[in-house]
Amino acid sequence: MEDLDSLRTGAAESEGVIHLAFNHDFTQHEAAARAELRAIETFGDALEGSDRPLVIATGGPVGSEQDAPPASASPRNAGAQAALTLAERGVRSSIVRLAPTVHDQSKRGLVGQLVDIVREKGVSGYLGDGSNRWPSVVHRTRCRALVPPGGGEGTGGIGAARRR
Repeated sequence: MEDLDSLRTGAAESEGVIHLAFNHDFTQHEAAARAELRAIETFGDALEGSDRPLVIATGGPVGSEQDAPPASASPRNAGAQAALTLAERGVRSSIVRLAPTVHDQSKRGLVGQLVDIVREKGVSGYLGDGSNRWPSVVHRTRCRALVPPGGGEGTGGIGAARRR
């Protein structure tokens, strides 16, 4: 994501961009969010006036382009807001808010770490009475959520990957 010239060239030569990259080293979360914002702005500059799609995947609360920006301390909100404003510049921008956990049969990510802890300790902890829900998505199926709203006809929209 640091090679902005490469991102700009790739976006300019594309039929559209699906942006999935993010550095999940949370010891450098703010720097990663700034790099993501620069990437989104670069894609926007390359796609401006083209009516081509830019889809970004991010986490956070679900809403729509008519809702006020989410009240969140996450520095990633700047990138999401930047993507939405690209609709005003002739880019069919969309945000897909993925579930905070992605899992599959491998041991990567947070879910794999939680499973390892449960296996090691022999118990699974929870808060309160256990009725809370934490959305998750299976790795191999999350890409279905990345098609722009309306099969690519929407502008400035937000979608959510949800369990059906």
